[in-house]
Amino acid sequence: MRIPKIVTAATILFIVGCEKSSEEPPYEAVIYDRFGSFVSPSGNWQIELSESAPGVEVMRDISNPARAGKFEGTCTLRPSDWRNNDGFFCFVSENDRVWVFDGDEKVWILERFEEGSRSWAFNYPGEIPAKFRDKLPAEVAKKFQ
Repeated sequence: MRIPKIVTAATILFIVGCEKSSEEPPYEAVIYDRFGSFVSPSGNWQIELSESAPGVEVMRDISNPARAGKFEGTCTLRPSDWRNNDGFFCFVSENDRVWVFDGDEKVWILERFEEGSRSWAFNYPGEIPAKFRDKLPAEVAKKFQ
């Protein structure tokens, strides 16, 4: 039995294409280092960075995943004692985690999952993205070790 060349070529391209796409991160990492309102590349987070207290507010879209970014149902997270200092920034990683630095000594890490959100400070149990760690002052980055 002979398999037509077009079917074989299409199958190979499909397999190679699927293999390649699984290696790519789901979203592009992004850094916000100015005051304003931002929506993450995934559409799952709305991030407010301001001069007034609290300096950071993150809203998690809890609506139907097919309508991500519509913020029809939200859960708002804000640390009450947060103040943005010179050098503050917010990093949204490729895997859609939010990493915030206050410009002084505090970090706040948020992870979204289907049932809710989790947050950490320096007790984060996973690997710290190099793009976030490298932007931190050395004495702050050491606290993750």
